[in-house]
Amino acid sequence: MLNHRTGDCRIAVLFGRGLVLVRRRVLPRLRIQAENSAFSAAMVERHHLVFYGLAVALIAVSVFQTYSDVSKVISGEGDRPGRLYRDVSIIPTDPPQLQMNS
Repeated sequence: MLNHRTGDCRIAVLFGRGLVLVRRRVLPRLRIQAENSAFSAAMVERHHLVFYGLAVALIAVSVFQTYSDVSKVISGEGDRPGRLYRDVSIIPTDPPQLQMNS
């Protein structure tokens, strides 16, 4: 039976073999030059900027949604004292026993 460590070791060995294979067989055929590394760096930077832009946009949407939810709750709470005053004003100020005696 495989335990957790044995599975991790096998994955590490397969990863290492794949890395060696790519470095020996694939990379020499690509003929990468110094100009290509500058282009690759620019592409990586652009991908990071796109990721950060999406993250900031999603954060802004979340903040706006939270603001809208809080605004709804606050407007509902502002109406409650008025409703409570109207409900209490219906209740007679004198207890029923005193009204019968008078």
